Amino acid sequence: MNQRTLAKALLFVLAGIAVSVQAHAVSGNADLEVLQVRATGGTAMLDPAFSPSRTDYAVRVNSDIPALQIRTGAWVADSKVTVNGEPSSYLNWYRGPLKPGGNKFDVDVTSTDGTHTKRYVISVQKEDVTALANSFLNFKLNDPSSGLSMPYRLFVPAHLDSFKKYPLVLFLHGGGQNGTDNEQQLHSTEGAIIWAKPSEQSKHPAFVLAPQARPFEGTETVPLAGSALHAMLRVSATWTSR
Repeated sequence: MNQRTLAKALLFVLAGIAVSVQAHAVSGNADLEVLQVRATGGTAMLDPAFSPSRTDYAVRVNSDIPALQIRTGAWVADSKVTVNGEPSSYLNWYRGPLKPGGNKFDVDVTSTDGTHTKRYVISVQKEDVTALANSFLNFKLNDPSSGLSMPYRLFVPAHLDSFKKYPLVLFLHGGGQNGTDNEQQLHSTEGAIIWAKPSEQSKHPAFVLAPQARPFEGTETVPLAGSALHAMLRVSATWTSR
């Protein structure tokens, strides 16, 4: 074998070794290529922005966000990806419910050859307004003429001054908060809560009225909202005169 033939043979061997090493590197890759989040009914953002080499992320959402959606895509298409133990298909959205306070989602990627596993962690902090919602007074309006009733909640500003007038914020919820528990209009939306937060009350102290419509029965409960408003005005007059 002359030197030229030997050199060609050596090049073929080295090329084969390079291909083998590259294939092993690919099959052992457990990186994500895509990691995205979005909030059901709102906005969410990874902090910091996604990078395949970074594994820990934080997300903050408001109290009225019921779930976080997570989309993943492995760097190597055939890698196995799970979110909190549930299989996650390439670029499909996983939906995870959120509770008030801290929540954690573990995104595990296993390489195609099974030799490597990498975990990405998304820590989600959902605003907890339980204490603030509990500070709303609990009332129920009974209308003797119709026999119907309407629950409502009332927030009263702290440190009322009897010589001042205070605005009233009337919040009318959407169809998803209908019921009789007198809770959903505070916990499933921030429409009333946001006006009672200390940051807002410090600038604009106000009464906040949040009636809850009955389960949908046409428009028969609409007049009750007006009655609840008049009842609230009588109640607020009691506080401001103290």
